[in-house]
Amino acid sequence: PVAGDQSDAVLGWLTSLRSALDAAATVTQTQSQLRVLPYADVDATAVRRADLATDLIRAVTQAPIISRAAIGTPIAETAYWAPGGRIDKQTAELLVSSGVRTVIVSSRAVSTASSAPALASISTTVGALTAVLIDPVLADLLTTPKSGADEVILARQQFLAQTALLATSATGPARVVVAP
Repeated sequence: PVAGDQSDAVLGWLTSLRSALDAAATVTQTQSQLRVLPYADVDATAVRRADLATDLIRAVTQAPIISRAAIGTPIAETAYWAPGGRIDKQTAELLVSSGVRTVIVSSRAVSTASSAPALASISTTVGALTAVLIDPVLADLLTTPKSGADEVILARQQFLAQTALLATSATGPARVVVAP
């Protein structure tokens, strides 16, 4: 192993992120659209089940502070992305009480009767969570292993076609979720 210093690469990435956020704020005329995940992108359900609720609360409440210090841009909110696309009621309540207002879950995990098929509401005893629903077709395209270059190209084409279809069928204000 060779010790390296990637500080220039990190600085360049942070600079381009700040530029993109500033440009988005100018276009939308809002202070910040940046949402962050809890610190270390913890599995909230697993952490809660391990009786580490305090650590989960700390991960949620420290994320905006750490992100703002690193990026220098205000944080709109802390959102939670549920591994496996599901969240249990106790974890949802703990997240709401920690300040989370938005969770990203599988559309298979929540039923919705709203006019916005990509959004649902999860009620808890301490408040409601807005659930941004992951499209299962897109999730499968992104997570299914590919055995060759031809399958990778086909998956990219299917991804573009599916997102174009979703974008043209969306009603109301556009919402963009950028995911790893």
